[in-house]
Amino acid sequence: MKSISVKLIATALVIVSVTNAAFLIIARNMSTKELKASIESDMNNTASLVAAQIQAINEGEVKMLTSLGKMPIINGYDDDKQSGMRTKWNWLNAIAANDKTYLGMALYDENGVGWTTTGNWSDLSSREYLAEAIKTRKPFIMKPNWSPVNGNVSTFYAVPYFTGTQMRGIIVAVLDGLNLSYVVQGITVGKKSHPQIIEMKTGSLVASERIEDIQEQKNIRDGAPEEFLALIDKACLGQSGAATWTDPKTKETHACVYKPVGGTADWAVIISTPVNDFFGGLSTMVRILTVVFLISTIAAILIIGGTIIRAIKPLKKLRANLNEIATGSADLTKRIEVSSEDEVGDVVHDFNLFTEKLHSIVSDIKESKEELNQNGSKLLQETGAASNSIEGILSSINNVDSQIEKQTGDVNQTASAVNEIASNITSLEKMVENQSYQVQNASAAVEQMIQNILNVDQTANKLASSFAGLLTNVNTGAEKQNLVNDRISEIEDQSKMLQEANLAISNIAEQTNLLAMNAAIEAAHAGESGKGFAVVAGEIRKLSETSSKQSKTIQEQLSKITDSIKNVVDASGQSTKAFREISDRILGTDTLVQQIKNAMHEQNVGSEQISGALTTMNDSTLDVKQAAREMSEGNKIILDSVKELQESTYRIKDSMQVMAKGADTIGAMGRTLTSISDGIEISIDKIGNQIDQFQV
Repeated sequence: MKSISVKLIATALVIVSVTNAAFLIIARNMSTKELKASIESDMNNTASLVAAQIQAINEGEVKMLTSLGKMPIINGYDDDKQSGMRTKWNWLNAIAANDKTYLGMALYDENGVGWTTTGNWSDLSSREYLAEAIKTRKPFIMKPNWSPVNGNVSTFYAVPYFTGTQMRGIIVAVLDGLNLSYVVQGITVGKKSHPQIIEMKTGSLVASERIEDIQEQKNIRDGAPEEFLALIDKACLGQSGAATWTDPKTKETHACVYKPVGGTADWAVIISTPVNDFFGGLSTMVRILTVVFLISTIAAILIIGGTIIRAIKPLKKLRANLNEIATGSADLTKRIEVSSEDEVGDVVHDFNLFTEKLHSIVSDIKESKEELNQNGSKLLQETGAASNSIEGILSSINNVDSQIEKQTGDVNQTASAVNEIASNITSLEKMVENQSYQVQNASAAVEQMIQNILNVDQTANKLASSFAGLLTNVNTGAEKQNLVNDRISEIEDQSKMLQEANLAISNIAEQTNLLAMNAAIEAAHAGESGKGFAVVAGEIRKLSETSSKQSKTIQEQLSKITDSIKNVVDASGQSTKAFREISDRILGTDTLVQQIKNAMHEQNVGSEQISGALTTMNDSTLDVKQAAREMSEGNKIILDSVKELQESTYRIKDSMQVMAKGADTIGAMGRTLTSISDGIEISIDKIGNQIDQFQV
């Protein structure tokens, strides 16, 4: 069994350890979270600063070249193009000579032909910076490249200049291509990382802290891990963001931010630095806090342990006194001195009160011991007398039980006879009930049949009326169809007359045409005097030809009309024949409806006779059913009386059995009481001996 002091010290150790560990974890997590946010914010700010600085450099060069292009000395017209551009080129290079970052200035016309930085008149329109400036008519910045003209890594700024809306030429400033790398070398992120500038279109490095990478024209994707490549792709798409990636070789995690430079150049800034550059101080802080927490935990355990040990000393004294009461002389007159005012002191004080109360109780028990002995002796005597009386009661109960058993047999025989009579009456009542149900069903079926016959009769009447009206309408239709046939015959005759008239018109047109031709011939014979007559003859011939064409058209239409009239005549004949067939069938159907109507009338009379016979049968069945019901009710009264008698007999029998069991139980209880009385007497002696052990 473990000591309470050990348990309390262990509990305190767990609480202090868990509390310190939780505080350490929370502090570490919160510090990590805040540090990550701070790192991301600082790196974003740095990327924005670098982008702004690079953009300012580029835009400054573009603005400077644009301003030079607007100056009259550059923008003016030259009598000799090559000589005039040479003068302008000299002026530009004189300005550039004051700045060491310039490798030279070049000036080209709108076609890319002009003076290079080395003073040569050349056509360089195929160069990327000139081609893009000519194509877009906008400034273009080309990333650092090895220049075949000056032999250095150079950055090219090509800016077109205009007179009005006409592009006159392009000014090109060639700067040291390593200048931007010197800029990023001066910006440190973390311990030793620097920003990188890339061209978004290709991923080529524009500026890097490693000068040799620019000189070797390296691409940022060369040898980059997959996670870092995914971030590079986002940067090349012109996106901005922040993320972490892990080097698979060194297993080192890097924080990365990327952002487009903006402005004229299609460049982006990428900053990637190891996370440990920022978290080294956090790790040191965690180690220091761990040591501090261990020291504070040990100190807290020592202080809490000492306090607990001092606090439980009175409990040890209390345990010793309790052990003495339990195993020694059981002296209830002893008390423990209260030495503290805390919870332990309260426990000792309460123990003293308990001992005093127990002292009083034991004293009273000792005084009552003698009275208990006397009462035990009297209980033993009374128990013996009660046991003799119970034996007499058991004998009387057995005699009554045998008489009730005989009466139960007689009642059961009577109940069986009455139940058989009731069963017969019930069977008779069911048969009558079934007969009554069948008669009612038959009566309902006959009534439904009568109603159906009436409905059929009414329907037949309606059909007869409908057929009469239909026959009238058919006859009317046939008459109108005959009138239509007459009209169609008249139209057919008129069509024939029109064809004959059209034939006459056609003949007249042919004769007129012949007359016109003859007149034209005669007019030709007449010479100059017959010219007027020739014109009239020509017009008559045209009229004849037009009449002939119209006659043919009319003939075609009349032929179509004649065909349509024939079709209508055929259809009209078929319609007249159909009307006659419908009329004949309606007359036949009307005869059948009249026959159905007469048959339904005869069926209705027979159904009413059947319904009367079923009504009489149903009344007789109801009388028999009523008599059977009265017999059943009388038999139920007799059966209920017999059942009540039988149940009363059973209840008496059950009561006697219960009494017998109760008497047996009482007898057993009497015997048990006798043994209990003996046990009580022995127990009283034992209690007296135990009580006598206490000193009061």
